[in-house]
Amino acid sequence: MEEGSRRVDLARQCAEGHYELVELKFGEHCGTPLRAAMEILGYGPVYVFSRQHARELGYETENGLLAAGRISLKVTMPPDAYLQGSLAKLEDAFNDGLSVLLRLFGMPLLMDFAFEALPEWADESNACAAMEKRSSVYRLAPGQRSLVLE
Repeated sequence: MEEGSRRVDLARQCAEGHYELVELKFGEHCGTPLRAAMEILGYGPVYVFSRQHARELGYETENGLLAAGRISLKVTMPPDAYLQGSLAKLEDAFNDGLSVLLRLFGMPLLMDFAFEALPEWADESNACAAMEKRSSVYRLAPGQRSLVLE
């Protein structure tokens, strides 16, 4: 596998002090959720390091992202990408690992991870609308039905 440049596909402020970093994949050749998870999870430790060493790295002290109280790491893909099997236990393990990382650094921050599904009609031409209609794959709100067979 050839390595390309590394960058977060999408970063957005959800609310005051809450940001999400999204690994966004479209189409039938979007890869696997596990591969996408490895990409976005790599940014968790980089974020923690950058936050702890912001001054030495020359980052602005007023940077809202580096002062966040919550960072959500998301894998957002078409629902078909999740049909090969449940990753719910893996999602839980990733969240446990992020908690351990933050405790080790004594950082007052909530960092979580989730797999999300885009609507069936989503493609790169309607990415903004698709992001508004995405849904959690494994962590369902009360009354929400899963898009994935487990």
